[in-house]
Amino acid sequence: MAKSSKKTPQQRGHEFQDLVQKHLLEHMRKAKSYTMRLYDTKSAGNYLPSQPGDFISIFNGLPILVEAKSSGKVSSLSENRAALQLFDNEQLAKSRLWIRAGGSASAIFQCQHSKKLEVWDMGYLRDCFNTPRLRADTKRAYLFPPEHINLACLFMLKGRMA
Repeated sequence: MAKSSKKTPQQRGHEFQDLVQKHLLEHMRKAKSYTMRLYDTKSAGNYLPSQPGDFISIFNGLPILVEAKSSGKVSSLSENRAALQLFDNEQLAKSRLWIRAGGSASAIFQCQHSKKLEVWDMGYLRDCFNTPRLRADTKRAYLFPPEHINLACLFMLKGRMA
């Protein structure tokens, strides 16, 4: 039986992280910026404790935490409790501590079907995650068409979420 070449949602999610990394590193070559990818269980090939995000960047002196998410099950983080499916409480708590310490924390989300991009403030997502009646409002997201991922990454680096 031939092996299927169809990618799993998890593989597509890792590809999205790689794409975000490519654009963050591109900005590193053009501006006063530094980006590093945090090791996770996948990249380390071994179990690691949860990280606060996928990337840590510094842009013009501002520390930025970036989490890249992709899903084939939800089309927006504003959908009914989508954050519960995609984030864990520990990761969101760590992002809140990052913000409290003076950094900026953003999540970039891409629907695997429409490819539309959303950029969210991680502090707001944590509040939505921990407050049962609070739903993420699309008005709190910054929307980008798929071809503008470079602009979405620059938007996060400039700390516009703060």
